[in-house]
Amino acid sequence: MDEKYINECTNNWELEDSSGDLELYSFFDRVNWKQRYAIKRSGSVVYDFDNEQHGNNLDFFKAVCMCV
Repeated sequence: MDEKYINECTNNWELEDSSGDLELYSFFDRVNWKQRYAIKRSGSVVYDFDNEQHGNNLDFFKAVCMCV
């Protein structure tokens, strides 16, 4: 997901959780018309995924934080 797509096709970004330089955001994807999530590292999106794609989103984020 690049900056152009983020700026033109998404909105309502909300910080859900953070740990160190990692942040979990929820946002609305206007192209796919659904709620999605993104993990940002140092301000840049490094991974985005659908709601419940990995089970509980907060648990998934915490597992990623432990591995980084």
